[in-house]
Amino acid sequence: MVDPALLVKMYLLQDAALVAMLGRYTVRRGDLPPKFNPVLGACITTSMHTGKAHAEVLPIRADWVRVRVWAGVNQYAQAWNIYGEVNRWLHGQNNVDLAPYGFMLSSEEQSAQEVTDPGPGDSLGWSTVNSFYLIQSRPS
Repeated sequence: MVDPALLVKMYLLQDAALVAMLGRYTVRRGDLPPKFNPVLGACITTSMHTGKAHAEVLPIRADWVRVRVWAGVNQYAQAWNIYGEVNRWLHGQNNVDLAPYGFMLSSEEQSAQEVTDPGPGDSLGWSTVNSFYLIQSRPS
């Protein structure tokens, strides 16, 4: 079975312009790393939100993947610039072979929204852009 969040991560890491905009944590599948500090550079996380197998062709899946850009306090312009590169690289892509991780049949942006991360306890105030992409994929 294809892990769509890992598939998106591996695809985004192929964009040298995007990776150059990020800090040492670059693109991660799942949560932020422990002790993440946006002062060291922005980070992108990918995670599977929900999804299902195709009704007639079981190896094909349609999954919603959350892509989040994390930047420092009040760095919304940086977060949106990074997200713009994510969207340019990911939205509308078709038939991308990312062997051995899987084959991305299609990718469509579903929504994007700016949010200030509330953080635990007192607000950390990190700038984030949350988005969802519908990823159709199959094994390589």
